[in-house]
Amino acid sequence: MTKETDDIFRKQLLETFREEAFEYLEDISQGLIVLEKSDIKKHMDIVENIYRKTHSLKGAARAVNIPQIVSICQNLENIFSAMLKDEFEADDKAFDTFYQSIKYVRSKLSENDDEGSFSGIIVELKDLSAKKKDKTENYDIFTGKNDVSDNIETDKIYDKSLKNNFSDTASKASVFEDNEKNSYKNISDNKDSFSYRTFDRNIDTYSGKTKSPDITDSKKSTVRIASEKLDRLILGSDDLLTVRLSFTQRIKELENLISGFEKWHWNDGQIFDEMYKIRELSNSSEFSGLPPLFEKSFLNVIKFLDFNREFVTDLEHHLSRHIRASELDRSELETTTSEISDLIHDAVLLPFNSMIKSFPEYIRDISKSLGKEVNLKVEGGKIEIDRRILESLKDPMMHLIRNSIDHGIEDPQERIKAGKPPSGEIKIKIYTLSGSKVGIKISDDGRGIHSNMIKLKAVETGIITDKKASQISEEEVNDLIFRSGLTTSNIITEISGRGIGLAIVADTISHLNGDIKLNTLLGKGTEFTINLPLKLATFRGLVVSACEQKFVFPKQHVKKVTNIDADLLDYNLIHQTIKLEDNKIGVIRLSDALGIKDYRGSVQKSKKRVSVVILAYGVGEIGFIVDEVMKVQEIVVRSLGTQLRHVKKISGAAILGDGIPALVLDPLELIEYVLKHVMGAEKVNKSKNYNSNPKHYAKILVVEDSVTSRQYILNMLKKRGHNVETASDGTEAFLRLKENWDFDLVVSDVDMPRMSGFTLTEKIRSESRISKIPVILITSLNSPEDKKQGLISGANAYITKDGFSEDNFISIVKNLLESNLKN
Repeated sequence: MTKETDDIFRKQLLETFREEAFEYLEDISQGLIVLEKSDIKKHMDIVENIYRKTHSLKGAARAVNIPQIVSICQNLENIFSAMLKDEFEADDKAFDTFYQSIKYVRSKLSENDDEGSFSGIIVELKDLSAKKKDKTENYDIFTGKNDVSDNIETDKIYDKSLKNNFSDTASKASVFEDNEKNSYKNISDNKDSFSYRTFDRNIDTYSGKTKSPDITDSKKSTVRIASEKLDRLILGSDDLLTVRLSFTQRIKELENLISGFEKWHWNDGQIFDEMYKIRELSNSSEFSGLPPLFEKSFLNVIKFLDFNREFVTDLEHHLSRHIRASELDRSELETTTSEISDLIHDAVLLPFNSMIKSFPEYIRDISKSLGKEVNLKVEGGKIEIDRRILESLKDPMMHLIRNSIDHGIEDPQERIKAGKPPSGEIKIKIYTLSGSKVGIKISDDGRGIHSNMIKLKAVETGIITDKKASQISEEEVNDLIFRSGLTTSNIITEISGRGIGLAIVADTISHLNGDIKLNTLLGKGTEFTINLPLKLATFRGLVVSACEQKFVFPKQHVKKVTNIDADLLDYNLIHQTIKLEDNKIGVIRLSDALGIKDYRGSVQKSKKRVSVVILAYGVGEIGFIVDEVMKVQEIVVRSLGTQLRHVKKISGAAILGDGIPALVLDPLELIEYVLKHVMGAEKVNKSKNYNSNPKHYAKILVVEDSVTSRQYILNMLKKRGHNVETASDGTEAFLRLKENWDFDLVVSDVDMPRMSGFTLTEKIRSESRISKIPVILITSLNSPEDKKQGLISGANAYITKDGFSEDNFISIVKNLLESNLKN
């Protein structure tokens, strides 16, 4: 076998190993979550299951020559073996080490590992092993023997230089398989040599309960198929739907053609009496006086008209018969294509639980970093949803959970004072709805959101006016939370607070043809309700014409379609406000919203009434003037392709039933464009864009006692063109600020000599001339108490160095500069 073939085989082997390893890690992680929150002695079956998964992962890693994973698994195996023998009690620190081990293995699988962290984890695992009650030799559950050599081997294996060729890998894989067979044989031979359970593949990973074996398992088969192939199958099924829609349109055209025969019959009936009189005349003596040539021609015309009547009547009959047959074919095609499409789309349905497997561990990490206790409860997790929807939904769900932990759920002490249990709860409930839809509720039992706070923040950021704030309903206030730039948090952290997350959540759900609503009760909690289709397939669209082209509005975003008097419009204005049913709404020509500036014939001035499609957004409505509202029909949306994926205000394209292509409009981007660039242009343009206008770069003071860190931050900001000055501690920085109070932003460390960043922030807030300057604290202090101190001192953002990201930092800088300018 050639080296090239060896490399290909190894690559395939590693890919298979990664898939298997991630499954093992998910099971281990979920088991740890259960053990950490319960009495371990009551869940020894879960401990045993984790031991087995770790053992299997170790063997698989050894087969593909990844010694770091082998070593970590071996040390974990030793600890869980001791737990099974009641020789080890896991405390909070132990569980932290277990999760760190899992994270390292994940990073190793993703090829983002840190050798330094590996060494630290091994040391911590060995320290845990040393705390066993009875420091006997390691006991192997699979062989029933004390196993020292394997541990010694894995301690050394990391330092060896292993060969990564095919023969070495294959031989190790073979040895691993033989060892596994011997291990299972030893289980049966030595089953009386240990008191706990022997291997049982029917143990449920999550509950620890024993499942009834299925005698038909041997006859079942499961195959792995690449997601790209499934996507191509779905694309092919969607093509069938397009053909079906086109076929339906063709039949409608034929039916319209048949209706034309009615007019022919009416006209034929009008001249029937005249034709009768002409025939009678041709047989009378009066007709014989005509010239022979004329008489012959006249008789031929009469015969042709008789033939024409029979031919047209026969043609109508045959055409009607063919249309009826085509209608039957169309019905059969619709049934068949629908069945094929459903089968293919069902193939990509996954249980909701598959998407949230990592959520318990994620919630644990976030809540621990904030000093909170949070439990996750899931209902309806077995409901199946389109894989593509689940993939798109994961990040929005994680953001909603992150917001609940950071903003919603209180600290344990605060919860106890409020009469709540110290541990908060996040609940995810999935349930089916009519019309092949699914509902998802994400709720917490935290402090809730004060509606007055939302209105206040919306007014501060210029989203609504004071007058509008006093008029809007509670539901409209809740909708404001999804507007970009609005946040109820008083401080920005690497977790949340920038005011863009919920806007992205709403945008993502809208692109999935869904909607999201917020309900909150002060002191009781917050609930987000998401409604989505179970499958991504066709949807109903409103077809309109504008600019001599056809466009499609997604039906679920259209609030109303109406006609207004053309006299209400001033055709010299791009945007104007009209009164409609006692409400003022902004209207704009669709051609102008799409940037087709040269087209002014879109809405004909000669028309007495014009069509307006009204879209709702949060607390208002926007009307788009079109040439004609044509119809509502089912459409299949196609991607514009990689070359046009960044085109704004357009989400895709569709082939209409008549074969004409139409662009599918993106309602959210259309609304955002109108709000920012048309209706609110005066307000929005007041803010300086520090990244695009070289005349408006900010003046920033960087306060850091470390020369290296100071230079790093300075270079980042200077690279963006900002005017940056530095200070080595808080005292120097405060004096600089008092002398030159025209700084736009302060970026400071916390732990510094003479004056800390907390004290500096407090002093800045106490000086009237500089109290409005935004302050970003960047520090290695990451405890919840430190973050709380940063909030109390008046910092606008608190970023920890272990979670530092340059992109995130620059985004926070930009947001704070623009927000400060608006205020």
